[in-house]
Amino acid sequence: MVDQVQGDPDQVNDAGIMMTPVIPGACSGIIRYNTLRNCHNGIALADALGSNVKVYRNIIVDTQADPDPDRAGDIRVRGAADGVEIYHNTLINGLGHGITLQAVGAARVPTNCIVKNNIVYGNGGVALQVEPDVVTYGTGNVMDYNDYYKASGNVFTWGASSYTAAQFAAYKTASGQDAH
Repeated sequence: MVDQVQGDPDQVNDAGIMMTPVIPGACSGIIRYNTLRNCHNGIALADALGSNVKVYRNIIVDTQADPDPDRAGDIRVRGAADGVEIYHNTLINGLGHGITLQAVGAARVPTNCIVKNNIVYGNGGVALQVEPDVVTYGTGNVMDYNDYYKASGNVFTWGASSYTAAQFAAYKTASGQDAH
């Protein structure tokens, strides 16, 4: 369990919290009650060792744009992570994307991820990014009851299509997500 980290880059290694195959025992973990700011990444979960992790009640502020686009963002689920739950997080003013479900080819996609009741405000990238292979091959992923705000530009990327706030209804129709 990662619990109540209060951190600048000095305290969280400039990387945020990463549960990837290089950190054994990350499977079925809990990441909660953390405050992260000015990190290159907020929270990153990858592949099987990032599976069944609950991420809730975290505050992530001012994440930086990581030079590696595969690592950038506030909360990122990458590869064959299964059963991740992302609830009640507040993401503010990150330079990258807010919440990302990212594939590593068609064979390694996040599945059965639940993204609910999050607030994503003012990110430089999109608030929610679900990559094309995740849309095509990732089953059981659910997004609902989230609040997204961005003053201008695209707010959502669903597959190969991006949507502004004014196109929220079109995003909901195309994705079948965020009904509430």
